[in-house]
Amino acid sequence: MSAQLMPLKKIQLNQKIVIGNEDHLTMEEKMLRRVSIVLHVDKTKTLSVKQRKFIQSCILKYKLPDCLRRELWLRGSGAKTLMNDNPGYYERLLKDVPHYPNPCFFQVELDLLRTFSTKDAVYSRNIEEKMRRVLGAYIKRNPTVGYCQGLNFIVAILLNKLEEEETFWVFCQLIETMLPVDYYTC
Repeated sequence: MSAQLMPLKKIQLNQKIVIGNEDHLTMEEKMLRRVSIVLHVDKTKTLSVKQRKFIQSCILKYKLPDCLRRELWLRGSGAKTLMNDNPGYYERLLKDVPHYPNPCFFQVELDLLRTFSTKDAVYSRNIEEKMRRVLGAYIKRNPTVGYCQGLNFIVAILLNKLEEEETFWVFCQLIETMLPVDYYTC
C-alpha cells in the first residue's frame, strides 16, 4: 500500500476517531491515515494543542507526505483562520506597497538576489517576484519588525509548499505569534 491517502469513512465517538479495520496497514500507514483525518475533520478551525501534539509525534516518527504538509502548515499555525477572517487583506496590502516608504525594501531587493543561486533548480523569476510581494506586504503589515536578513529564506521555503497568499499568512503567524516579540528588527 502506498503512502497516498484515500478518503476514509470516519465516525466520531467520545472524541476518539474510529476508522474501520486497519489490520492490513503498516504502523506508518495507520499514523498517516489518522493525521489525514485530523487535518480534514474541520478545515476551518485551527488545530488544538492535543491535535498538534499528535501530529508532531507522527512527524517525528514518520515522513509526512507532501499532500498533507500544506494543510498542516495552514491549520497548525492558525493561518487558515486568519485568511478566512480577512478576505482581501493581502491584496489591499499589495496595492499600498509601492507607495509605502520604508528602508527595508532596499534590503529585500539585495537579499532576493542572494536567496538562490541562478543555477539552483528551485530558483525562478516567478518565485523571486512572489517573495518580493510577500515580504513587501509583510513590511507594510508590520513596520515594527519590517524586514531583516534571513526572512527571505523562510518565505522561500514556505513558497515551495504553499500558494503566495497562504505563505504570507503562515509567515505572519510564524513571526508574530511563534517567535518572541523582539526577535527580529529592521
